[in-house]
Amino acid sequence: MIVIICGKPRVGKTALNTHFAEMSMRQNGQFRLKRCIQETNLLNVANRNKLPLPDIPPIYLNYEAKFHIGYKKYIEPMWVNPYWLGLPNAGTPTQFILPHSELHITEGQRVWDSRESATLPDNVSGFFEKHGHFWLDIYIDVQRAKLIDLNIRALATKIIEVQRMVHVKDAYGRILSTTWICREFSNSQDYEAYSEQGKVVPFRVTTYTHEGNIFECYNSRSCKNDFVPDEKQDFKLLKFKTPSEIKVLPKEVAEMYSTAKPKWFRARQNETKKVA
Repeated sequence: MIVIICGKPRVGKTALNTHFAEMSMRQNGQFRLKRCIQETNLLNVANRNKLPLPDIPPIYLNYEAKFHIGYKKYIEPMWVNPYWLGLPNAGTPTQFILPHSELHITEGQRVWDSRESATLPDNVSGFFEKHGHFWLDIYIDVQRAKLIDLNIRALATKIIEVQRMVHVKDAYGRILSTTWICREFSNSQDYEAYSEQGKVVPFRVTTYTHEGNIFECYNSRSCKNDFVPDEKQDFKLLKFKTPSEIKVLPKEVAEMYSTAKPKWFRARQNETKKVA
């Protein structure tokens, strides 16, 4: 099963993705672990090198998270690097995923960008095409479903568009529960007709509720450092300048006032390297 979670910024896409992971860990994690161990043991019957058996449910995330499982007890899911997901291929690194696993990927468009569909390796496409043969479930959150590579998007069995996120808080402003109001589509064709063409298509209105503070399960500001300048740079506190004032500015500052499109803007990666 492949599920794509999409919606406008800050409506709680990754929070909902994390909720699904936490609920899976809590409700059927032990069943998934049992099935995983059974299948791995069957593989070990034929394998000379015995494959290791997991001691926690095979639930993977590509971001930091932890789930409360008892009094002062937490469990951290396994880590997955989405760039390494693929069928074995000579010369290509592969992160082998346990059978009966569940994967939760945030910001999926960074890895499987639809604008570069023609360059998606065959072994990566094959991984998504054959994921059901290894009993894998994959959840991917993304700004817009269309940003995900068509080869993956077309295989989605559910697309969840988050409409809004509502919190219940106590008198001190602490989050007691979170509810997501969503629209769900059973395939990418219906969703694209709805989102891109404005057509009336069948969908379900659904809600999901997390009891407790979902933001205690993961770092919702993990992308904050993407906006922080490194040690050789700084925040630019610029003010409006007239053309004559711009002429006397240092070149690197004056460039920021130019209204012409930079050579590197919207350039392909190889073209950007040549510019640099």
